[in-house]
Amino acid sequence: LSPSQIQDIFNAASAGKCPAVPVIISPPAPQIVKLGSNAVFVVLAGGQQPLRYQWLFNESAILNATNATLTFTASSTNLAGQYRVVITNAPGAITSSIATLFVREPLLFSSGNPPTISNGQFQFTILNVFGVGQVVVETSTNLTIWTPISTNTPVGDHLDLNDVILPNSPKRFYRVKEQ
Repeated sequence: LSPSQIQDIFNAASAGKCPAVPVIISPPAPQIVKLGSNAVFVVLAGGQQPLRYQWLFNESAILNATNATLTFTASSTNLAGQYRVVITNAPGAITSSIATLFVREPLLFSSGNPPTISNGQFQFTILNVFGVGQVVVETSTNLTIWTPISTNTPVGDHLDLNDVILPNSPKRFYRVKEQ
């Protein structure tokens, strides 16, 4: 390069002879959302403006998903899957890493039909606990005052529990809460 070309590049600074292809500064993150909650994917990108975005779901383009943020209601477990974004500008393109969305159904309480009582214990299962933190099982005799009987961090998609039933004890009601 001649001295004048070097000076031109220096004077041009970041707008010099090499255009800035898109670069992903912060990729979209995987997430777990409850069925009916909002899922929000965000990408932070840089490069020569204007940047154009196209979000993909399981490698297919999502209609009208052309911003740095993708927000939608996870109204179905069919929306669980792999999301990524393609960012383009005049000099080039880049595709983000995959961000997996898990859509979790509500917790379900199952005691069998009829309910299982064995060896003086009421046996039950809590379903759909994948992606849940701690699960607290509470009991009440009057639906007003609740007492925790178990706090567990589930492993897998269900949690099996037993509650001791004392002779001549009043009816007990159960509820399950996430923490």
